[in-house]
Amino acid sequence: MTLKALFIPVDAKPEPGHDDTEEVGVHLVELPEDTSEQVRMLQFYVEGWIETVPIQGAKGEELLMWVNEEGRVKGLARNYMASMLAHQVIAGPVVVTGPDDGDGNVTALDQDTILGLFGRPAVVVPPESAVGPFVMVNMGDADGLDRSGMRGGFLKSFDPEAHNGRGVVSWTRNLDEARLFETQTQVWSLWHTVPRNLAIRPDGRPNKPLTAWHIMVQPRSDFEGVQVLYRHIPEDGDHRKQAFRWN
Repeated sequence: MTLKALFIPVDAKPEPGHDDTEEVGVHLVELPEDTSEQVRMLQFYVEGWIETVPIQGAKGEELLMWVNEEGRVKGLARNYMASMLAHQVIAGPVVVTGPDDGDGNVTALDQDTILGLFGRPAVVVPPESAVGPFVMVNMGDADGLDRSGMRGGFLKSFDPEAHNGRGVVSWTRNLDEARLFETQTQVWSLWHTVPRNLAIRPDGRPNKPLTAWHIMVQPRSDFEGVQVLYRHIPEDGDHRKQAFRWN
């Protein structure tokens, strides 16, 4: 068994010169449940001896940031994203997990907690060992809402030049209709696509239509056991799909 955690490299945004509209690049990693193996893995990610810095999630929940205890002494590069989350200067790459369970065991992060850490578009990618093909998963609007009702759905198609550069995006609940990507890099590149007919937004920032959504990159095989249920919304009579994964 493994635990989901978040790896934040030193080149994750924001950095000086980037405002709150910039997207964030972080990595979903898996930690072994065995304590000794877990420590070794954390040391690998932070590049040295580990110590914890308590941080708060978006809902005030306590989380643990695992940092290199000698990062500043050794002159590791400043991690601007980690420093923002910890409200102090953090040097070197870090890993974020759930809190201690009271018995000395680290707990996993869930997807809502991960996305709640960021006030800007985020893309979460699976471990480097993950095997494709991959799908792009809708994790809700960048502002935390879900206007399309397609959170948990898969990207079906994307035409960046449509609507005069505003783009047209189609999501689906049907895994067989999902657009497939051979590599994680292909997903990342599409998410960053700038339409040729409208490269710059009115505010002067690069126009990247897909960054209106948080996304998660996952192997297609992770969703082969998905059950799709329907729920009734009495306020407007709409029937919407909600995806539940077998775990």
